[in-house]
Amino acid sequence: MRFEEYFHYTEKLLNAQSDVAEVIQHLGIRGKVREFFVKEIIEKHFNNKITISRGVVNLDNEENEGQVDLILTNDYALVAAFTPEDIGVNADDCKMIIEVKTNATSADIEAFNKRAKTIKQNCLETTPL
Repeated sequence: MRFEEYFHYTEKLLNAQSDVAEVIQHLGIRGKVREFFVKEIIEKHFNNKITISRGVVNLDNEENEGQVDLILTNDYALVAAFTPEDIGVNADDCKMIIEVKTNATSADIEAFNKRAKTIKQNCLETTPL
């Protein structure tokens, strides 16, 4: 089996799950269901050797960037685990953030890029994945 077949299969799974989630009327729950599905797919791609969380990223000025859909932290990150699903983490301990959107607009992409830049500017140094 080739990777391109697998990733095409995964793409179709993501599209199908997104379509099926439309039956959920509550938009917040629908969004969480989609986020959780993306989280599971990413973790599976890395043989469950990584853990993706959701929560807030704390900035140096003691503010935060609001709720982040998916966060990959450094292995030894200090996290504030408010619930099993929601964490707080310092910007320095973020390896990656992901915003899950069903239909991203250019405004969504611009807002995400601004948010990512703000988080990155609050890091002392960039740690490669």
